[in-house]
This record gives sequence, structure tokens and C-alpha cells, in this order.
Amino acid sequence: MLHETLEKASRNAKRNRLMVIAVVAGFVTVGGLAVFGTSMYVEIQDLRSRLAAKEEAKPASDSAVIVPPLQPKQKPEQTVPSELAAKSDLAPRNQGSVSIPPLTQSTPPINVARLPATTNTEPLVQPGVQPPTGMPATSSPESTEDTKIKRAAFKAELMKFETKFEPEVSSESYGNWAIETQKDIIFLKNAAIAAFSAGDFNKAIISIGKATELARRTLGEKRAAYAAARSNALQAYDDDNVERAESEIAKAIALGPISPELSNLQVRISALPKVLKHLKAADIARVENDLQLEHSQLQKALNLDPNRVELKSRLKALATTIRENTFSQHILSGDQHVRNRSLTAAQKSATAARRLFPRREEMTMLDSQIAALANDIKTQKSLGAARVAAVRDDWYAALEQYEAAKKLQPTNADAVNGAKLASTITELDAELSTHLQTPERLASSNVAAIAGSLISRAQAVKGESAALDTKSAELIRQRKIFSAKVPIVVRSDGISHIIVKGIGQVGSTKKKTIRLKPGEYTFESTRAGYRTKLVKVSIPPNGNPFTIEIFCDERI
Repeated sequence: MLHETLEKASRNAKRNRLMVIAVVAGFVTVGGLAVFGTSMYVEIQDLRSRLAAKEEAKPASDSAVIVPPLQPKQKPEQTVPSELAAKSDLAPRNQGSVSIPPLTQSTPPINVARLPATTNTEPLVQPGVQPPTGMPATSSPESTEDTKIKRAAFKAELMKFETKFEPEVSSESYGNWAIETQKDIIFLKNAAIAAFSAGDFNKAIISIGKATELARRTLGEKRAAYAAARSNALQAYDDDNVERAESEIAKAIALGPISPELSNLQVRISALPKVLKHLKAADIARVENDLQLEHSQLQKALNLDPNRVELKSRLKALATTIRENTFSQHILSGDQHVRNRSLTAAQKSATAARRLFPRREEMTMLDSQIAALANDIKTQKSLGAARVAAVRDDWYAALEQYEAAKKLQPTNADAVNGAKLASTITELDAELSTHLQTPERLASSNVAAIAGSLISRAQAVKGESAALDTKSAELIRQRKIFSAKVPIVVRSDGISHIIVKGIGQVGSTKKKTIRLKPGEYTFESTRAGYRTKLVKVSIPPNGNPFTIEIFCDERI
């Protein structure tokens, strides 16, 4: 849009000049030399007087006075001969007259004083003073080719300024840094555009060049100030200087765009008070040798600012020390629990220690102690159960528990002795029960002898088992009963021959008394010419006389 406006203004100015030239040419033809001479004299006098007035009004300072915006000031119109109008290359604003600028080769250069980077001086633009106006007078008309070159040069310079410098110069951050310098640069640009529109391409090029140079120089200083503020903020942060870091980061943010790096630094500085608080707490914990608290505070500080890599080595060392100390505490507590026979607590300590260092020698030793404790606890449990069973006179259950304890601890005296006693009692009990189930077998001398030996063995553990003592006493009684012989009266015919099978001869008798132990016997009677006769007799163990009658009475 700006270039289109410039082109339109330039075309209008050129068209006006052509119209003026045509009008002036008519005046030349009609007026003649007299008019030309008179007009020339008047114009020169007027131009000189205006130039003198301008020189007197020029400020004593070397810095030019600049005011926005440029509005060309109209001069009184004068009529001049066509030759003078042609030389000036200027067209009048109407067909009857020509506006003549001051008789100078060019407008004096516009100098703008540079403001300091951090403070603004008095503005260069003075209220009430207007910039040079009107189109410049030239000693000779420029060629069309030169005009085209200058127009193109100005457009290129303007494009360069607008694309490379103006966006940053017009930014809010630049205004925060040097508002008056920003106004100066904008004024120079406006003055250049005004000069271009008026056809003064030399002045336009000079003004836009000054704007560009001032922008380039001040932008460099602004960037340097931005970099310095950012560097100072980082240094203050590294020095843990909260107040200065906050001040410098505020300057950097005001001077430049918010980059990811600057945003990160701003976040770190905003977190700095909390970080320093945690670091102070960590120092106190370190003095008090509270490693866990120190580690916690340092970790919080690192979480707030992950860039504090110097904390990582201390955290790593603390973690290692805390881990070693924790492991040692678990080992010691586990050992103490073993001594207190607290198996569950000891196992928990061992599990916690194993998570830290599973292959340490201390771990192996603690595991062995816990295993021995567990074995002993199981052994004692079995022994206890065995003793309870023995009190109940359940020696079969007692034997089972004693054997279990003996299996866990083969050298345990209580387990070994208890198993031996329980085994003896249960064996005796079984044998006594067998004899008592068939007491008649005690009539046999062999069986009676076995029973006697069994009774002797039972006497060795008398008092250990009431049931065994009872059975032993009963066997003694039965053995005595079946050992006492019962009188047996044998009656016969005096002719038949009588024997007691397996015992001995009774002979031929009509009546004979013999003595036999209680039990089952078979009497046999034989006689020549008669059938043999067998009589089975069961002699009860009551000691009362028993009579049997037997003889052969069936002929063959």
C-alpha cells in the first residue's frame, strides 16, 4: 500500500509539472523577453530573502530539528518566465502561477542525536518547528534517467527499512527501551516519504538512510543491552541473588522477545526463593547429621530447578550412604529379633535388607540365623505337642511329635529321649494288649515266659503311662491265674488206657486226680477191640476241681 501511495503521489507531481511547463511555455510565447527579465529579477530577490531568513532561523546546535509529520507548506505563487520554469523542473499548483522553493542546492541534512540505551534524552522533535517544506530547487533539471534511478534507490531503501528494521523499531520492547529515539526514527521515515512525494528524491534518500542507520545502530545497542540483562540475570541466579536476578530478568523481558531460553530462566528465577529455602533446610539437616532429611530437601530443590546438576552428586552420595545405613539397621534389627525369638519380625527385617543388597555376606548370615530359629521354633512346637500328648497318656501321638522334632533336630536330647520313651511305651502297650486278648495262652510255659519278660520291661517305665501300668498289672494277674494248676478227677472203667494229649499218661484207672493248668486239653481213651475215644476239655482258670469221665465202650 505504501509503495502504491508513493507511486500515485509521484505520478500526480509529474503530471502537475507537465501542466505547469505547458502553461509557462504559453506565457513565454506571449510575454516576451521583457516579462522574463522582470520576473527573473523579482524571483531571485525573493528567493534570496527567504534563504537569508531561513539561515537566521537555523538552530545553533548541530542537531537538526525534526517534527512529525511532514506537511508541505505552500509558498506565495509568483509568475515567472517559461525559461525559468523549465530550468526549475517544477510544475505550478495552478495554471497561472509557479511555486518557487528557496534558492538552495538541497535542504540541509537532518541530523538525529542518538539516545542512551537505558535512558532517554530530551526529544529531538521540537514542538512548533516545521520541517523543510516544498520541493528543492536545483541549479539544473535532472535527467529522466537520474530521476528513475533515484526513485528506484529510494524505494529499495524504504523496502529494506520496512522489512529489516521497522518491525523491531515499532515494537513495544523498543518503545520501553527508548521511546524518544523510536519517535525520531519514525519521523525520519515520514520525512523521507514526504520528500519523495514532493519529488525531492535526494532528500528522501538521505532521510531514509538516516532512519536506517539510526535504527541499525540503536537496535544493536538494544540487543547488547538485552544480552547484558539476560547475562546479568543468569549470573545473579548462579550467585543465588534473588533481588538482582528478578530485576535483571525484568529488564531482559522488557528489552527483548520472550524466547524459550528466557522463559526457562524466568521460571527458574521465580522458583529461586523456594529453592534457596530447601537448600538452607538441607544445610541444617547436614549439620544435624539427618541424612534422610537432607536428601529430601535437596531432592525438592532439584525438582524445582532440574538445572542444578551440582546437587545430583550430593544426592547420589546421600542415597548410597542412606542405603548402606538402612541395610545395616535391618541386619541389626533382624539379629535382635532372632535373639528375642521373634521369627516374623526377623523375617521382615531380612526381606527389607534383601531388597537393598541381596548378595551381601551379612544377608547370608542373617538368613542362616533365621532358618535356625525357624527350625528350633518348629522343634519346640513338636516337643510341646508331644509333652501334651504324654500328659494325656496318648503315647502314640506323643511318639509322632517326638519323631517330628527329632527329624528337625536329630541331636536334640529332648526329642531323642522322648522318642525313645514313647517308642518303648507304645511297643509294650501293643504286646500287653496281645497277651491280654488271649490270656489262655499264658498256660503255656513258653508264653508265660514271654509274658514274664514283658512284665519286667513294663516295670522299667512304670509311672510313665497309667494305661501301661494297668495292662501290666492285668497281665501279671492273668499269668498267675493261668499258671495255677486245677485239680482234675479222671473217672474210667479201669480197663481203658487214658492219656492227655501233649501232656502225659493217666493210665488205666477207675478214678485218678491229676493237676492241669487252665486251658484246652484233649483226653484219649484206648482199649483193645474197642474204638478209640477222644474228649476235649476246657479247664477254666478258677482253681475249682474239675471231673472228667472217659472209657471205651464201642466195640469194633
